[in-house]
Amino acid sequence: SYTQEIADEICERLAEGEPLARICRDERMPSYSCVRRWEAENEEFGALSARAKRDGTHYLADDCQGIADDPLPDDLDEMIFASFLREK
Repeated sequence: SYTQEIADEICERLAEGEPLARICRDERMPSYSCVRRWEAENEEFGALSARAKRDGTHYLADDCQGIADDPLPDDLDEMIFASFLREK
């Protein structure tokens, strides 16, 4: 059943970019269909989860930008070649 504590955790995890389907696989969490029903039936939770999902997309975009901005090591070609040789 719906509790504020569970709703808050779901929203926090969504805001950190975690997909709802993964959150709902956590044994402590309600099923995916249950959460979707809560979103439809509870106006406040629906608005909070929508906001958390938007925040989560920004979180993931920031994370992707950070990865893209990190320079590759100068010796990347050597590292790939060494890895290839180890696999043989």
